[in-house]
Amino acid sequence: MTDKPLKAVIVDDEELGRMRVCQLLEDESDIDVCAVLENGQQAVEWLGQHSADVLFLDIQMPEMDGFEVLRCCKSGPATPSFLLVIFVTAYHEYAVEAFR
Repeated sequence: MTDKPLKAVIVDDEELGRMRVCQLLEDESDIDVCAVLENGQQAVEWLGQHSADVLFLDIQMPEMDGFEVLRCCKSGPATPSFLLVIFVTAYHEYAVEAFR
C-alpha cells in the first residue's frame, strides 16, 4: 500500500452538490481533491489531460449526463487504466443503470 493520497475529481452541475462532496472529503487525509468541475464536458476535457484515481460523478446534468461522460472517457487516448467511479445523485431511478 502506498502513502500517496488518492487523486479525486468531483463533477456536479449543482454548486451545493459539489460543496457537499468537498465537505465530506475535506478531513480525509488519504484523498486529495484535484479538480471540482461543473459539467460533463469539463470532466471529459480534464480526464483527457490528467489522471485521477476516483471520480465523484453526478448522473443527471444538462448537455452531457454522467453516463455519457464515462462513454466518452472510455474511448479517449488518456483514459486511465483504473478509475473508481462513485455516482452522486438525488434520483434513485438511476441506480440500476449506475450499477451496470
